Amino acid sequence: MTITINGSGSITGITTRLAAAAAPAGSVIQCLQDVKSDVFTTSSGTPVDVTNWSQEITTTGSNKVLVQVTCGVVSMATGGYSAELYLVRGSDTIAIGDASGSRTRVTMASNGASNYDLSSPSITFLDAPGAGTHTYKVQMATQSSGTACLNQRGDDSDGAGYCVGTSTLTVMEIAV
Repeated sequence: MTITINGSGSITGITTRLAAAAAPAGSVIQCLQDVKSDVFTTSSGTPVDVTNWSQEITTTGSNKVLVQVTCGVVSMATGGYSAELYLVRGSDTIAIGDASGSRTRVTMASNGASNYDLSSPSITFLDAPGAGTHTYKVQMATQSSGTACLNQRGDDSDGAGYCVGTSTLTVMEIAV
C-alpha cells in the first residue's frame, strides 16, 4: 500500500494500531486500570469483594493477562491478626497458595503486631484465562478476628499523622 501525505497534512495508507494478531510475543495489546481511593473495611472471616474495585478486560486467542495490584495501605484494627487478600477472576480465586493442612490459602496476607502497623502489599500474576471477557477483582478477609482495612490505618481517628492511601488494579493483555 502506498503511504500518502495529503495537502491537508493527513496521512493515508498507514496502519495506526498494530493488530493484536500481528503483535510479537510479549507485546502489551491493551492496558486498563481501576483506582480505589476510598476506604474499605471488613470484619468478615471469609473473603468479601472490595467494593467498587474491579477491572474488566476482553482478550483474544490464547493471549495472557498480566494483573498488577498495588495497595496504598493495608492495616488491621486489632494487632496480631492478618488482613488477607485474594485475587479473583470472575468467581474463581486465582494465585493462591497450595493446600497445606488446615492453613488458609490466600494470595497475600499482611500482619502487624499493633493495630496501627501498616503495609503496602502488591500482587503481580500472569494469568491465562483464554479468549473472552474477564473481570478481575480483589477480595479481603480477616484472619479470625478484628477489622481489616484498605487505604486507611486500622486505628484511624481522623487526625494529624493518620493517612489515607490509593490502591490500583491494572490488567494488561499480553501477546503470546
